[in-house]
Amino acid sequence: MSAFLIAAALASAAAPPAAPIENFKSPNSLTGVAKPTTAEVKRRGGRLYLRLEQVTQNATARVFLSCSRGRATIRAGIVTTPDISEERAEGAERSYLELDWRRVLAARGRRGLRLDGNTVWISRDVPTRTLSLLPRTRTLGLWVENGGVWRWGALMDLRSVHPQIGNFVKSCR
Repeated sequence: MSAFLIAAALASAAAPPAAPIENFKSPNSLTGVAKPTTAEVKRRGGRLYLRLEQVTQNATARVFLSCSRGRATIRAGIVTTPDISEERAEGAERSYLELDWRRVLAARGRRGLRLDGNTVWISRDVPTRTLSLLPRTRTLGLWVENGGVWRWGALMDLRSVHPQIGNFVKSCR
């Protein structure tokens, strides 16, 4: 298997997990040993930032949330190799995030998708309702589809960083 996560998915909706989330030690347990998710909150000027990262043996999920004047944006990166990232970004027909296996912030084609070396970035504005779900979200998925039955991406276990996410969301209001 390549150095990234491939998961079978139905064309119209994400496939549910085989077992409840609570049964996973980490959502990345399917792809190898995962290090704990890290979180760092910073403020620069009038902008608040939250940086999340989880490293596995197959991929790294890296997320930057920023907030200015009560408006949030997300930049979610799937870090693998330059060749794999380029191949997946070039063939992208849809990209989206998942909060506990529920698809959010979907976009068709390459809109909001950017290749930067070994990373495919998914960038979106985050509506208030979606932002308010993050402090209780256990698994964040970053996904790119090529129009077939496969999707490519990374999963991040957010349970250990709920306090930092909650503080960011409160401060963003």
